[in-house]
Amino acid sequence: MLWQNRQESSNVEDRRGISGGGLVAGGGIIGVIVLLINFFMGDGDISQLPQVLNNSAPQQQQQMSPQAEAADNERAKFVKVTLHETEIVWQKLMSQNGSSYPPPTLVLFRNSVNSGCGGASAESGPFY
Repeated sequence: MLWQNRQESSNVEDRRGISGGGLVAGGGIIGVIVLLINFFMGDGDISQLPQVLNNSAPQQQQQMSPQAEAADNERAKFVKVTLHETEIVWQKLMSQNGSSYPPPTLVLFRNSVNSGCGGASAESGPFY
């Protein structure tokens, strides 16, 4: 598909420069609470607490090189164009069947993000 110089979707929320906060998939506040409950009501072992605390700390945004930032922006443009193309196809198909198509919102992020279902890390891959 020749995607360059094509229209991009406007249904994109770019959170790449925003920290995802303390509720990351590796544990977060909920993980600490579970471990503390286990400590007080269970066997008293808190050996995993430092690991959970490290995973729950907000991640610092690392500075990208100009080349890495340009490559990241190029990937973002590709995804935006691809989303726009799928919006066109699904809008047409849904309207032919008498239905409406609510366009999705794409969220671009690095490291972690707070979603409608809680925190998610980039290691989890794409999710809905």
